[in-house]
Amino acid sequence: MTRRAIHLGLEPYANPVWIPGSDGLLKSVAPDELPVSNALRRELMQWASDFDEVFERMEHSFRPESAEAEALEHTGLELWQRTVEELGDEYEVHYDSPIHGESYRVSERTQ
Repeated sequence: MTRRAIHLGLEPYANPVWIPGSDGLLKSVAPDELPVSNALRRELMQWASDFDEVFERMEHSFRPESAEAEALEHTGLELWQRTVEELGDEYEVHYDSPIHGESYRVSERTQ
């Protein structure tokens, strides 16, 4: 069975869920397209909204060393874990860190 890949990540004014397109590039999609709980969908959108607010306050220059970035990272990691749990084995869920600029998979998670 081939697992479907998705990424959770933050970009200004975009949905926080990304899927690979036929051209290999990631495309932003709404969390409503995922078979997850409504609560998780709302929290994913709130995470993206919080990022947009921080981005605006920082005058369109996101600073990964800021306290706001640390809070977004913490929330993102929690949402990533919940997304992995709710989606199960059919999906390979990546987390694209706004602080480290790296993409992580479940097998690379550290506590």
